[in-house]
Amino acid sequence: MTPSALRLQNAHLCENSIGYTYKINKITKAFVHYSILNKEDSADDITFASIGFEYKF
Repeated sequence: MTPSALRLQNAHLCENSIGYTYKINKITKAFVHYSILNKEDSADDITFASIGFEYKF
């Protein structure tokens, strides 16, 4: 584990997330996702976003 992962392991976290999935057609979906992790004992927040596509074969 990395040092940052060890610090998160014992932290009290609050997660807020929002996401959206759009069905383009029968085999394709597009999605976006945004999350914020708040550590209760610190002002440090972790924010991440993702965008992607899903194809069914």
